[in-house]
Amino acid sequence: MTKETKTGCLPAPCGCLGVIGILAVLAAIAIPSFNHIHWRAVTPLTKRALIDIAKQCSEKKANGEINPKFFLSDSIKRALLEHEHYRFTPEDGSCAGDVKGKVSAIKHKRSRYLDFPKQLSINLSTGERTCLAGDSNNSTYDEEWCKDGKW
Repeated sequence: MTKETKTGCLPAPCGCLGVIGILAVLAAIAIPSFNHIHWRAVTPLTKRALIDIAKQCSEKKANGEINPKFFLSDSIKRALLEHEHYRFTPEDGSCAGDVKGKVSAIKHKRSRYLDFPKQLSINLSTGERTCLAGDSNNSTYDEEWCKDGKW
């Protein structure tokens, strides 16, 4: 009586290498479906940053600061500025806003994501939130992020 020895976790034709190969193929199929998750978070993050800017400016004005300026957190800078999704205006960080009293996030021309709104703005005096729809032919995302010029 001799004992048969196994050469892997499955019978000889499959073996562990076969299992690893199958898992690699399944991973190659599944992983690309998660690529959209990052860009779906960019617009809500930008909206949150604009709301935070409006709160910062409101608080600084209420405290009587002269020529108050807003600051973006390091995490916002990393997520939105370093990856060239949006740039914020006025660039000097003035809580007076632009000529219309707005702070805006404007999509970089180099951004590869066409579905982002071109511009998101918040009026620092009235709190009105406005937007310009993106470049995409896919209006589903534009409607999701920017409905009737408001967000």
